[in-house]
Amino acid sequence: MRHLWIRQGLALITLIAAMAAVGPRPTTAGTITMSVSGDTTLRHPASMQTLPDEHTTVIQLPDGTYRVFAASNTQLSGSGRTGALVLRTTDLYRFKPARGFGNPATLGLVLSAPSAFGDCTFTPPSLFDQNYAAPGSVVRDPTLPEGNLIMLYEAEQHCDGTQFNHNFYASTGFARSSDGGKTWPPPGPTSAARYAVLQVEGPQPTAPGSPNAGDALPSGFVDTVPQSCPPGTTPCPPLYNLYVTYTNTGNPAANPPLLPDGYLRVARAQLGQPDPLVFTKWLDDGWNGQGLGGEDSPVTSSKGCGAAAAQLMAQISYNDDLQLYLLTFVCANVTNGVVTQGAWYFATASTLEQMSWTTPQLIANSQFPAPQNVCSHGASFDGWYPSFVSPGHAEGHTGLTGTVFFLSGCDGSLEGRHFRSRTFTISIGP
Repeated sequence: MRHLWIRQGLALITLIAAMAAVGPRPTTAGTITMSVSGDTTLRHPASMQTLPDEHTTVIQLPDGTYRVFAASNTQLSGSGRTGALVLRTTDLYRFKPARGFGNPATLGLVLSAPSAFGDCTFTPPSLFDQNYAAPGSVVRDPTLPEGNLIMLYEAEQHCDGTQFNHNFYASTGFARSSDGGKTWPPPGPTSAARYAVLQVEGPQPTAPGSPNAGDALPSGFVDTVPQSCPPGTTPCPPLYNLYVTYTNTGNPAANPPLLPDGYLRVARAQLGQPDPLVFTKWLDDGWNGQGLGGEDSPVTSSKGCGAAAAQLMAQISYNDDLQLYLLTFVCANVTNGVVTQGAWYFATASTLEQMSWTTPQLIANSQFPAPQNVCSHGASFDGWYPSFVSPGHAEGHTGLTGTVFFLSGCDGSLEGRHFRSRTFTISIGP
């Protein structure tokens, strides 16, 4: 509930992934169209007022049920603490806290920030995730035994000294769990399994009321690395990359100022290496930017919905039927510094190595106005944080049909928020 950034100018504007799959012959990108159905409002505990507050991860279990990692607050005892919740569902419609995950007193919150969203009374220095820590994606680490998970999360600081600032300084956080997501590392300056992996170049703004800045809205995916092993190497050991799509929200404190340009970004790291993992950002047609404090470049050649627009809240999957990587995201039109309309867009690519995405196309039936003067912070849109899932496919993989989970309402405050879903359909033309 922090993204007041969309209100500010072109404001701020993230995703990734895939595992190799065998399927039908790759499809010509120009023949692909996508559409979605109308909304279904989902059922969940009323205390989860901000569900979802980032992307939603859905993992299908062997018994046919689903485990869901989502970002929300608990709103218990007035804490307003936001973090990672673990839910369960049998029908992708009714969601309940997962048994055995987290503290029952906080409805299963398994990871959170050390301070509440608006609390600036802590003893400095602050941690990179001092006021907000909530998952963008939870993925398996295939280089470690079963049960080892990685969480890529939105990490925010909201205090200019002791003064609260609704605007954020964002980092992309990284955390590990070795027990299937039941426990995650607590916050701390020296945690070996919870640390920042992406931050913008330039110093962190310190002036009271500074605008939003940082690498925000992360989403992740694991992909096999193409390789050729020497003759006689049996078996050829697989390698894996973890890709993260994110939004560079700029850094006005830099000299010259770094301002958001409305395009998506991507970074990656090779799994199987010791922590902390070292990420590199896509920069100047290659993986040339440092994850912490490095520069980056857009990964699409056009925005899709117009020059004065913002791409954000992205996700990458591998589509088993198309045999192509699928990039999906929100494209928000901005007029005079205000979001006036939003829609979902998609692009495809045959490889993640070159970030060679096709021109983004509108997902039919996803375009809606952004009504003004209804949010105390942020913007209202029927479609924030779209998370695409195809039951029956591996995590991070999609098919020609499936479900999209999303937030309807204000992305920066509590007005009109609903956890909803739509059915998506991919069609292949002649």
